[in-house]
Parts: sequence; C-alpha cells; structure tokens
Amino acid sequence: MGPRRENRRDDVIKVETMLGNTGHYDLKKTGGPTGYHGTYLDDAIRRYQGDAGLKVDGLLERRGPTVGSLRRGLGAVLAGYLPPTEREVDDHHERVARGLPGLLVHRPRPLPLRPIPGLPAVPHDVGAANQRTVDHLRTVLDTGDLPLYLATDVTHGGARGVAAVRDLLDLARRDLGADRADDLGTAVLAHLPPDQQRALLGGDPPRALPMGVLVAEAGAGDADTAPGGGAVKPPAGTTVGNPAPAPATASPSPVQPPAAAPSQAAPLSDNDRDAYETPMVLDPEITPEMAEQMLEGQVKMGREFGLKHAPDYLDHYLHGQGKDMVIPRDEARKRDFVRQAEAKNRKRFDESFLNPNHQRTGKLLTKLQDGHKVDLRDDWDYSVGPVGPKEPLMEGDLSHSHLAQGRIDEALATGQSNINSDGHFTAVRHGDIVYIEGTVTHVWKDRYDFEKGKFGADLPLKAKEGGKAHDYNIRAVWQQKVSGSFKISNGRLSEPELVWRDIDPKGPKP
Repeated sequence: MGPRRENRRDDVIKVETMLGNTGHYDLKKTGGPTGYHGTYLDDAIRRYQGDAGLKVDGLLERRGPTVGSLRRGLGAVLAGYLPPTEREVDDHHERVARGLPGLLVHRPRPLPLRPIPGLPAVPHDVGAANQRTVDHLRTVLDTGDLPLYLATDVTHGGARGVAAVRDLLDLARRDLGADRADDLGTAVLAHLPPDQQRALLGGDPPRALPMGVLVAEAGAGDADTAPGGGAVKPPAGTTVGNPAPAPATASPSPVQPPAAAPSQAAPLSDNDRDAYETPMVLDPEITPEMAEQMLEGQVKMGREFGLKHAPDYLDHYLHGQGKDMVIPRDEARKRDFVRQAEAKNRKRFDESFLNPNHQRTGKLLTKLQDGHKVDLRDDWDYSVGPVGPKEPLMEGDLSHSHLAQGRIDEALATGQSNINSDGHFTAVRHGDIVYIEGTVTHVWKDRYDFEKGKFGADLPLKAKEGGKAHDYNIRAVWQQKVSGSFKISNGRLSEPELVWRDIDPKGPKP
C-alpha cells in the first residue's frame, strides 16, 4: 500500500492500528482506524520509516522492510489480537457519531486519581495559581514543558507536591474535559518512575491497552487497573526520561514556573510567592516593568534552588542587552551533552575517512595516487533539546536528550542546541601509507528566545516588548588538531592511527 496503490481497506486498517501503537499515528484524532489512506496516514508512514532508519517512500510491501519492522517492534503489544474488520470499523464510527461507546480502543484508559489518606490540603494561593494555569490551557493546544514541571514537583515536593498536581488535574478535568485532563496526566506520568506514578495516582497506573483493537478483546471494560498494572509509558518513538533528583524551580525557558506547590521545605516569603505565582494569562495591566520584576524573582528563586545555568541564562536575557553569551571551551565541556556531541562528531570524522562511499573524505582518499595530495572538508552536526534530539534514529538512540539524561537544569535553561564540527584536512600518499593532518572547529550554538503561544512565554515576551529583555545567542568555539595515517591497500583504507589534540591547552579566549 502507499501513494497511487490499491490501498485495500483491510490493509489500511492493519497499518493504522500498528502505527497507532508506535505513536506515529494519532488514533485519538481519527477516532480509531478508518480504513482509508490519505495524507495524514502517509505522513505517519514516512515518519515511522525515517525514525526506523528505513527508506522513506511511504510504501509498504507485504514482505517488505517496513512491514517487517512494524511486526518485529509490535509483536509483544499486538500478539493475540486480530485487526478489526471493515464492518467493525464502520460500526465503531457510527456508534461514536451517535454518542454511544465505540467498539475499538482509540484512547488510553482514564487516569484514576484514587483517594490518598493524609494528603495535605492545597493552600488557597496555590489553588488560585492552578486555576490560572488551567485558564491558560484553554487558549493553547500545546502544553509545552508543563508536564515536566509538574512531574518535577511530584518528584521533589513530597505530599504537598502530589496534592497540588492532583488539584491541577482535577481542575483540568472540570474545566477542560476528561480527555484533555487525561492527556495532561499521562504526559506527567511519562516523566515519572513507577513508584512516583503510584504516589501521584494513589495506586498502580491503569493497565496499558493496545490501540485500535476491539474493546471486548482488549478487556477495556475491566477495572481501571489490572493487578500488577505496568507503569505508564510514552508512545513508542517518543523520548522522555526520569529526571534525576534536582529541585523544582520557576523555569527560565520557558520562564513560567509550574503552578503546583513549591517543592522546598521552608515556606516562601511574600516576594518569592508573588514571583512563583506569576499569572499564566497576563493581566492587561501588567507592564513590561512589572514583567521584568517578576522574572527577577524567578532568577533569585532558581539560584536559591541550586540551579546554575537556568537562572544565569534568564539573568542575561534581562540584562545582557542582546549580546552573545560566550562560554569558554573548558566551561562548555563541563556539560555532558557537549562532551557527548564532541565525541560523537569526532567518531563520525574517523569513520568517514575509512568509508570508501563517503563523498567528501573516504571516497577521495581511496582514489589518492602515490605522491599526490588532496584537500578535504567535512562537517557534522549534533542536536539536542529538552525532550529529544533532531537526529534521525539511524544515527543512534534518543538517550542523549536532556530529560533522558536527567539534566533538569539544562532542560529548563536551553532550547534546541546544535554542536557543529567543521573540519579542514590535507592528505598525502607515500607508498601504501596516507598521511592526514587538519583542524576541526567545534561550535556550540543555542538561541535563547521565546515563541509566542508556547506555554510560559507570555511573561518574557511582555518584558521584551518593553525593551526590558532581549533575545541572544549562547555559543562556544574551540579547535582541535587532527593528525595521523592510514594504510591503503586495494583501494581501501585500514589501520587508522589518528590523534586529536586541543590547539590551545588553556582553551580559547571568549
């Protein structure tokens, strides 16, 4: 099946069901499988193919690589289930249109918030902040990093944090509807380890159901939580992690703090409480000067909570006048994602030299004649963000995202960072040895700014509107010398001996 193919409905139903369980096709949006091929399904197929490292053509052959990959990946999830028939799919949509329960599983189970004895009452001011958060969610489709902030409050806020997050979810259910509240709750649980999932829900999370199958076969009518129910997990193909222990804070990027209870043991001062409870929907009377003052309070709180980068970056947003924040090499390398990026890109250079099909290096080296030399240039990019990288899955797994590594401070401080490594080399061949020498310049760049409409962006944008804050670039630049040799035999390189050295042992000046 695929573009300009027959696309039999029974085949389309199978593919919709499989992609609904990988997370690439939203069966909530379609109300379940439909059996009809279109742009939405074609996009989902191509996303899956790209993520799985397959040829991206939108085509599925019965014994082809895409179908094989889906079956291998979903064997444990869909084992024992039959795909719904065309008649069952049509009956399901007819029932849903009439307001009756559908025949197919097209939403996760509702999240049960069971009573928890001894849970403290939510203070009035925290409840008011939660209400402002829910009111703001009415105006946006994207919850942004709100689930992360709420999960952090559960992790570090103890019973007070649990009570405040449950209060927010109850308000969301009342004002936004059960579906939106469950989506938010599921996103929060995806950032929590199993024991903290149980702490928030008051028991085991609901047993996960395979999407797109018959409700009767899935047992969706059973109790919400089967004995020993598994922890809630994000859909396959997405990336989240369990944050390592770190204090919750008002977030500089986005700036808005979670509207749940603060996590520190000591009570907040009046000034800090005002900063913490910044309105989620800005009052028209709030001026850029007032927004600046509130953000100053968040800088103070972040430092009190022990965060380093997030409050510093926000402070520069307020006082740096838009000038670049230049970070010395050794300071940049203290961030493990920068070290990972540098090591990854260095490995890519090393491997490309040996790859006879690599157009910019390996292919030219294998054709190099004795006594001749060639100039080479190559570069590699490594991107990482708060939730996941921009790299395709074929380049490696997604475990280097800030959240997957527990880098809460960096997740709050930076957006999508890019580390580019640009290399210039000269290679010369003498007999069966190719000698190579060159310089690689590593550049880490991140734009510190806020996007209108994103959760938590209102306050910093208000400050910027009045000239009280300015977007800026975070960057670090350093160079390494590369030298070494390869043995060449029958047009192939082997036995690499490459040495990488920092050009300035003390690091370049900012």
